Amino acid sequence: YLITLPAPFGIGFSETGQIGDTIGGITTPVIAFAGIILTFFAFWVQYRANLNQQEDIRNQRKDIKIERFENKFYEMIRLHKENLNEIIVGRKKPVKARRAFITMFEEFKFGYNILKNKYHDSLKKDKSTDEILTEKDLINISYIVFFHGIGSSSNPITLKHLSHYPDKFIKPFIEFLRKVQEFSRNPSKTVENVNTYSYVSSFMPNINYIPFQGHMSRLGHYYRHLWRTMKFVDGQSDININDKYNNYMTMLRAQISSYEQLLFYYNCLSQLGNNWIKGGYLQRYCLVKNMPLP
Repeated sequence: YLITLPAPFGIGFSETGQIGDTIGGITTPVIAFAGIILTFFAFWVQYRANLNQQEDIRNQRKDIKIERFENKFYEMIRLHKENLNEIIVGRKKPVKARRAFITMFEEFKFGYNILKNKYHDSLKKDKSTDEILTEKDLINISYIVFFHGIGSSSNPITLKHLSHYPDKFIKPFIEFLRKVQEFSRNPSKTVENVNTYSYVSSFMPNINYIPFQGHMSRLGHYYRHLWRTMKFVDGQSDININDKYNNYMTMLRAQISSYEQLLFYYNCLSQLGNNWIKGGYLQRYCLVKNMPLP
């Protein structure tokens, strides 16, 4: 009906076909291009949404993985406490848990003082002997004897670990400790070459058991579990080194008392626990800190 009306302003629809074609030809590319742009943005928004969703899934998986790690880590902390509480030293008046480490450290220090004094005595007697044992050697020898003990069943493994040291120092030292054991069983009894050394009685710790019988059965699984816990934290690729230290290893260190740290420190200095230092774990995670030295 509109098309058949008289043309307004003298322009008839039958005469404007080319104008319409021109307008259509001009606007169609613009509209088509706008449609392309809008379609691109629609796909781009969907693409970003997919990326965000994937990131959320990754974060969720990471959170689940960290949660599982933390559950296992706290379980290992609990097992560490159980291992600690199971440590008992002595029979008549047993010392347990953390207090046992005070007694064991005193025993280790006792053996170290005996070795150091006997070693320097041997150097004074034999002027031709060069001083071939360093402070680290003295600590290593003392700790191995403390850890494995001396006796018919302990001597083979103790001597095996000390085979790279001169026999003229090691065998007399072990023989002397055997006499110290005899002396500690009966302090009133005169034991050859023991009572004559004043430092034996002056260094003798206040312990209620025979020293130098070994603590491998007590400390072996304690240190192995500590090592396993540290390696478990160190092996987490989703956690950066700062978080490993600040969130987990400091918590592990908080479970270790001062005397536990002391004995652990000398364990690391010995050949038995030297991997803590060689691998850089002791330095990286500061597992020994604020020790009561000297």
